Amino acid sequence: MDLGIITLIITGILVILLLIDKFNVAFLFSGGAVLFVLLKAVSIDDLLGSFSNKAVITIFLLIYLTSIIHKNFPLIAILDKIFNKAKSTRSFIFQITTVR
Repeated sequence: MDLGIITLIITGILVILLLIDKFNVAFLFSGGAVLFVLLKAVSIDDLLGSFSNKAVITIFLLIYLTSIIHKNFPLIAILDKIFNKAKSTRSFIFQITTVR
């Protein structure tokens, strides 16, 4: 199979799974990277070599960090308690921008 078609299929599947929003983003991206390696679309050396780029490392770390925070830290519940009087977007913005 052509390398371009493999890349297009894997990327399309990842986009669809991201839109469905039922799977952990970190696992989807990790699974996509593993699929690229297993189907020989990317060599292991190229995959590991891409981690020398600071931008790629930062993106992966942000994805994993966001996943951990979302799973273990009830940020939405805490923000709801802090801003429970905000009934609309306008009142919420007013609350977070005014000095108390």
